[in-house]
Amino acid sequence: MNTPMIRYIIGRVLALEGLFMLLPCAVAVIYSESTGWYFAAVSAGAVVLGFLLFFKDPGNNEIYIQEGCVATALSWIVLSLVG
Repeated sequence: MNTPMIRYIIGRVLALEGLFMLLPCAVAVIYSESTGWYFAAVSAGAVVLGFLLFFKDPGNNEIYIQEGCVATALSWIVLSLVG
């Protein structure tokens, strides 16, 4: 199993989720709410963790059905935990 590729995919998904979490921050700033800081903190943590996971190139870029299924399942779990 190509675990560096799975780590790379999970990192990209996590960083993308962190970027999308900046949208609630913008809405909180527009409506002068204080809860935007929570979204900003979680977003920053997700982007940093995601960047750390996909920072190193996996080397072998081939992905097969087994890696795809594992990456998809882990992506759903990670997105649920961070979200």
